[in-house]
Amino acid sequence: MATALPAGVTLEDNRGPKIIRAVSVVAVLATLALVARLAARRLKKPRLGSSDYAVILGWLMAWGFNIVMYISVRVGLDRHVEVLSTRKNLFFAGEIIYIITLVAVKTSILLLYQSIFYVGRAFAIAVNMTSAFVVAWGLALILVSIFACKPIHADWDITIPSTCINSNLFCISTTTANIGMDVFMLSLPVRVVWQLQMPLRQKFLVLGLFLLGGFVCISSGIRLYMLLSINKVHAATYPTGYETPHGARHATNESTTAILTIRAVTTQSPPTTVAPDKVPGTVGIINTGLETEGRPSIQPFPTAFVAPPILLTSSSFSYISSFTSISHTLSATPSKDFNGTMAHWLPTGHRHAHLRKRDTTDCFQPVATGSLPRQITSRGDHPVPRLGITPQNNPVSTNKFYANLLLGSQSQGVWTHPYSVAWSKGSGNAGSWGISVSHIDANQRADGPQNSALPGAPIQYFINPVGIQSIILSAIELGPPTALTTSNLGAFSVNAVLSPQPGSSSSITFPLVQGMSCVTAIYNNLMPAVQSSVFFRIVVQVATPRAGVFKYRITLEDSKEWLLYATPNNGQDPRLQLVSNTQLQGLREWSGIIQVAKNPAGSGGEAIYDGSAGVYPSTATVNGSVSGTTGTYQLQWTKSGLTNLPLTMYALPHHIQSFDGTTGQGKTSMQLQTTTKGMATAVIRDSWTLVEQNLPTDMGFAPWTPSTRSRSALSSASAQIIKQVARSEINQDYNNQTNLDSMYFSGKALAKFAMIIYTTHDLLHEPDLALQGLNELKGAFARFATNQQIYPLVYDTVWNGVVSVGSYITGDPGLDFGNTYYNDHHFHYGYFIYTAAVIAYLEPNWLGLNKDWVNTLVRDAANPSLQDNMFPFSRMMDWYHGHSFAKGLFESADSKDEESSSEDAFFSYAIKMWGQVIGDDSMEARGNLMLAIQARTLINYFLLQSDNVNQPANFIGNKVTGILFENKIDHTTYFGANPEYIQGIHMLPLSPATPFTRPASFILEEWNTYFNTTSPYPVSTIAGGWRGILYGNLGCIDPGAAWRFFSQEGFDGSWIDGGASRTWYLAFAAALGGA
Repeated sequence: MATALPAGVTLEDNRGPKIIRAVSVVAVLATLALVARLAARRLKKPRLGSSDYAVILGWLMAWGFNIVMYISVRVGLDRHVEVLSTRKNLFFAGEIIYIITLVAVKTSILLLYQSIFYVGRAFAIAVNMTSAFVVAWGLALILVSIFACKPIHADWDITIPSTCINSNLFCISTTTANIGMDVFMLSLPVRVVWQLQMPLRQKFLVLGLFLLGGFVCISSGIRLYMLLSINKVHAATYPTGYETPHGARHATNESTTAILTIRAVTTQSPPTTVAPDKVPGTVGIINTGLETEGRPSIQPFPTAFVAPPILLTSSSFSYISSFTSISHTLSATPSKDFNGTMAHWLPTGHRHAHLRKRDTTDCFQPVATGSLPRQITSRGDHPVPRLGITPQNNPVSTNKFYANLLLGSQSQGVWTHPYSVAWSKGSGNAGSWGISVSHIDANQRADGPQNSALPGAPIQYFINPVGIQSIILSAIELGPPTALTTSNLGAFSVNAVLSPQPGSSSSITFPLVQGMSCVTAIYNNLMPAVQSSVFFRIVVQVATPRAGVFKYRITLEDSKEWLLYATPNNGQDPRLQLVSNTQLQGLREWSGIIQVAKNPAGSGGEAIYDGSAGVYPSTATVNGSVSGTTGTYQLQWTKSGLTNLPLTMYALPHHIQSFDGTTGQGKTSMQLQTTTKGMATAVIRDSWTLVEQNLPTDMGFAPWTPSTRSRSALSSASAQIIKQVARSEINQDYNNQTNLDSMYFSGKALAKFAMIIYTTHDLLHEPDLALQGLNELKGAFARFATNQQIYPLVYDTVWNGVVSVGSYITGDPGLDFGNTYYNDHHFHYGYFIYTAAVIAYLEPNWLGLNKDWVNTLVRDAANPSLQDNMFPFSRMMDWYHGHSFAKGLFESADSKDEESSSEDAFFSYAIKMWGQVIGDDSMEARGNLMLAIQARTLINYFLLQSDNVNQPANFIGNKVTGILFENKIDHTTYFGANPEYIQGIHMLPLSPATPFTRPASFILEEWNTYFNTTSPYPVSTIAGGWRGILYGNLGCIDPGAAWRFFSQEGFDGSWIDGGASRTWYLAFAAALGGA
């Protein structure tokens, strides 16, 4: 039965045109807003984010709801129910579309908050929980809408019997909850914006942008009022399609207005100006060639030397098992002879020196602090002058990471890891004179050709591009007159200082510290210019992490994200404005610090950087001690800036492996790729404590392995054979082999004779024969200790070191492998130190006249204390990298490098043994600690087992690095690319330290890859002394094979190089169970 019409109501009433006009206007405005948003994205070129996709979904759903409205009007939404046909099926679909629209729009706003505000865990939790609630609320509404009537189709067919919820009350409750959520969401950024370091007026403007969303609440409020009016006046008495459109129209306006307001709060970036003749500088330069200055292409032993023929008596061979060929293919386990056990060795002479220990020994006590031996004179005319170095009390190191700042053009790179920096010096798209900052990801590396002869066809080299100026920290005042100076040069840090012209009181100081997480620039009365040759894509000032620090998020044209923090001295915002696609410009006469960091980890990484924004490391120190077989060392940084904050520093893989428990707790999940050391991990700590267990404290002069320890006992039969060889080799011409124009070759020959003499005395028990050789060795050594060699040593007062006069006289920087220029001092002097240790071990009284001279070599290469002001602290050993760098005063595009990892370890072994025989507990402990650290770093970075994760997977098949630079690794040597050269330079010399730093599993892999009978380069095809080196190395895991090789009848003397002896090779193999 029809219901009577209320008074004043006629069936001809029609509000359809009003609905169409209202819906159309708002829908068109929402579409224009979305188009403008996407156009801005295209102009700035960032990729669309999740917030963009959510608002697009909302826009599509809003248009879907509008279409429902248009169709509903055509079927009578604007008319009284008495004149309508069934039309509620349209509303059924419309309700669901409307709910999806609301959820999509709210989600877009929340995602926008996430992209703008990285202000800590609490805000992130609030946003995430709100997002989850919005989605859950939307799903619940959709389910209620679907199942509002029972049966479901009764929702649009009122002619059938049914049970339905009160739809008007449902709409009222939905709208009320919607308004509540909108108010809560609008309030979320208020506290964050209020904490921004900006004028009050500007804060109100920013808040006004976000609070434009209040128009949504107004539209929702109007809709709620209409719904309440309908419910009060009509719902109980009169079902109408004529009043319902008031609510429907406002529902449409509500969703489309939300899209409009989202557009209003989209982050804007400053305008850019693109130079049409330039493209982003994202490629850089690849240096494929070797920089050979100071690196002569000669093999690491005198090739003219030929070992004398030794005829073993036939009776000797009755002991040796008959063989016709040597087994070159190794199984997973060494020969059975290798499994013998013997008591631990204790030396004779100073036989208990290494047991004379305090409970804990400080590793960094000075060797000496006095003047040098009188025979070493001084000169102050080094061929390489000090360039731009501010005078300081402590000597300047020659082999540290920052040497390029002191040499040549001063514009080559400096690697702090994971970043590199370089003086731009007017180069690049930006034409800047500031310091450029670069970080290279793994996918930017250039790979060399593959070696198809090896399993897996590994690449010959991988190179990181240089010259990519991602961020440049500069000032408007810098230009061609700019001067670069350095100050406070230490073992781990340096200050690089840029001034507009020499002597200027205004400057930018860059404290460059290994492992720093941010590159810091300290501005003094200059106008900041933050530049990029990669080009800025978008720059956004975002919420401050703390009072007094201003924060910017930067996206470059390579899509990499960087963070910038500015901490003014006076609290004044630098107001960085993007004036072009290469330059952000600040305020004049500004003082404070600006820090930049690459962020690979989104909001998580940003939170880590935020925690240390405003503090920075300025210097670093190392200290350490040994207790028993455990070594502990600490890297500690001096903080500057906001020193109440914790430091975030990047650790290399070997650091992470040896952290103690407390330091390990500071490890984060954020990592950045390094150039040649795997992934660096951010660690939040002001200092690190690192622990090395199982130090080789019982290692002496005798053959040694980690499993058997020292082995000095030989079988009588093997001793008889070795004696025949020793008698011949100990009678060689010492002077002819040691009086050379090279400290390196002379030292190798001296050490070779020292090994023969030690073997003769302690392992063969032939004191008379040993004494004969010892007297010859002392005479040959005296030539150097009295400084009467061909090229004597001098003390260089320019760089504070002991160098050969060879390059002064000849003008050849590469003479003696660049010794005068501080190349390879640990390689050269390690052989002399070891020789001196053997002599003093056998004849303690010899120390009286020679100790100071030998200590001078130790002080030059490895001075452990700042108390010794004659030499820089730790010239060769880099305590951050855990190994030495061999390159001295040579400018290099790829920075420092190391070729022979085994000679690096031999130097540490030499100072360990020298410290033992002279009773210097600190030196011996330091040598043990250095060996343990090197054993860890070599297997991580130089000696590449199949499970190595730090070097590229397509490179580790080479098994060794070849030459490891700070910026690239090249599987080659400076003297040739033969496989035996490249692998062998990481084997020589064979010493008790060899099995400690070259694990048996690695030696096995390398041998089977290269030198067994089925490998590409069978050892039987290797000529000269390299064959002896390969078999000596093999003796560490298969002493039986090594013994058979060196003891064979008709042995070719050319297989022994001038720095090795058959005596030592035989004794090493026999002592380890090979005979």
